[in-house]
Amino acid sequence: MRIAWVVPGGVDESGRDRVIPVLLWTLERLAADHEVHVFTLSQEPRPRSYRLLGADVHNMGEVTSPIPGGGFLRQASWLRRSLAAYGPFDVLHAFWASPCGALAVAAAPRTRLMVSLMGGELTGLADIGYGCDLVPRERAKVALALTRAAIVTAPSRALAAVAEARGYQTEILPWGVPPEAFLPPRNVDRPRRLLHAASLNLVKDQTTLLHAVAHARTRLPDLALTIAGVDTLSGRIQSLARELGLDVTFLGQIPSDELRPLFAEADAFVLSSRHEAFCVAALEAAAAGLAVVGTHVGVLPELGAVTVPPADPIALGDAIVSALSKRDALAKVMREAAEGYRIEATVSRLLDLYQRR
Repeated sequence: MRIAWVVPGGVDESGRDRVIPVLLWTLERLAADHEVHVFTLSQEPRPRSYRLLGADVHNMGEVTSPIPGGGFLRQASWLRRSLAAYGPFDVLHAFWASPCGALAVAAAPRTRLMVSLMGGELTGLADIGYGCDLVPRERAKVALALTRAAIVTAPSRALAAVAEARGYQTEILPWGVPPEAFLPPRNVDRPRRLLHAASLNLVKDQTTLLHAVAHARTRLPDLALTIAGVDTLSGRIQSLARELGLDVTFLGQIPSDELRPLFAEADAFVLSSRHEAFCVAALEAAAAGLAVVGTHVGVLPELGAVTVPPADPIALGDAIVSALSKRDALAKVMREAAEGYRIEATVSRLLDLYQRR
């Protein structure tokens, strides 16, 4: 099968920096038996092609235009030419309805298209300016992609329900983790350490996270927190941690292959997001044998995590205490749930969807 992916990025030639791990895990296995070309919009500033994990990656590079909508038209033109140069393809798969899905529709209207919902395409959080719903042109792109796609996938049941409530029929395509994510069971006897792996930004809501940890520390004074993720908030979260007197280690952005050892050192994984389409990091934590506690978003309810409504630091702090009190039993349940989210199952499901006519 000849397969074309359209992605915004996450496929750096290094395979470890500026990557989306779940895309690479899937790509490597898919490319072992099929010809895969990945068209990425902005991985690097300059256009070029390279090999990655058995696939051919074609990077468009920076595109600008002084005309409103001109950038989109130039991207669509590049994608149209590239698909013609390397095609034809049996299936065109766009990750994120906007911009990738809309561009795929514009560039190849006659090619069978699959669009995967991956983020905030059907969300609008006005107080933090997050989600395509807030911008009319983005809403239009999402509608174009989802209306014209032969198949629309959602990674979690929660996101599928949102899509179907808007009239878009979806297929569940949960993302999976590789075998090495399943770490051996271990006994933990040390101060309680939480792990949070996410970019520091408003939708991940680390402000709520830190206030929740401060609340939990009134009952668990030895509670510590490690945060791994690039800082987009100019040090605001670090300043808040100091103000609250918390024991927080900020690691900044780390290569994807350095994240797994952090799971082995933690007692629980905590997520404070206002919105998640899935949250692969929580799945990795579950597979590694950690208790997972967080907001009621993405895949967390499906894994059996301890969850609370978003933006409620008191509830999240209480949930952290509760999760740690039953850490071993909760970790066992979640590890068993994670068994249903292996990368091999993802690829099998993906190929089934690709082969539908």
